[in-house]
Amino acid sequence: MKHKTNPVLEFETNGDERRSSFSITRMDDVWYLWHAAKPPGIERVVSVDGIHWTQPASNPIRGLGALPVSGRPMKWDDKEITMPYAVRSYDYHLERDVLMMYYTGAGKDDGSGMGYASFLIGVQGRWSRQGLNPVLRGPILHPCVVQTNRQSFTLWCVKDVDGKNRICRSVSPNGARWTPTNTEPVLPLGKSGEFDSHSHSMPRVLHMGRSLVMWYLGSDGKTSRVGMATSTDGVRWTKSKANPILDVGGKDDWDGGSIVAHDVKWHDDGYHIWYAARAGQHEGTIRVGYATNRSAVAK
Repeated sequence: MKHKTNPVLEFETNGDERRSSFSITRMDDVWYLWHAAKPPGIERVVSVDGIHWTQPASNPIRGLGALPVSGRPMKWDDKEITMPYAVRSYDYHLERDVLMMYYTGAGKDDGSGMGYASFLIGVQGRWSRQGLNPVLRGPILHPCVVQTNRQSFTLWCVKDVDGKNRICRSVSPNGARWTPTNTEPVLPLGKSGEFDSHSHSMPRVLHMGRSLVMWYLGSDGKTSRVGMATSTDGVRWTKSKANPILDVGGKDDWDGGSIVAHDVKWHDDGYHIWYAARAGQHEGTIRVGYATNRSAVAK
């Protein structure tokens, strides 16, 4: 159900749709939304209810600050940092909770890859950008990482496969060293006339008990909508018969054009969905809406 006060947030993308990508985390009863900013870096806004958002002061709140590029520039991402994905994990060596940030970077020398930074939760300090960066090379779009057990992390991301955006997979024992991304898409395209017949993008995967639930953007070549699929192994997925789970609005609505980004979290026995959309096919303004779903199941 879409919230009646939508849109609940908007932030500057400078006409670059890649900057509409964002990630949501929840810590200490506060929602954090991380998004790309200029100069290249990651910024955040915060909310208590997921509806009313504020821009924090420049000083970090409870140790959670921005992810700046300045100070220690790296050539491979000195041009652009976009598509952040933040995930809370537990570091068994440090015996502390850690916030892990993955992002897509591009350099002035045309290099690109997926970067990784971490932050010790509850400790005043700064983000630590890992010396192994980039942890994966090449065009890695919309990364999403899930810790499936103590020594296993899985990445779902978007890559170009035969000229179309598809969702692919990689694995890691520690979240920093990754196997080469498998170029075999994990999700089949829809049939002609279905909402995801052309391409897939922006996977958002939740670990729900023994199952994995993926929310993704599916496109028919003109309009993108949100679909859902489930899996027990992260490789073979079953699409929901209720797809698309989240559709665009009417032709005169603020979200009547296409959904361009989203993130989903499970909280208080329900899914909470934030989605970025535009009003028309050629509308440049990106706004963020909020919706909830307490009955989404894959059938």
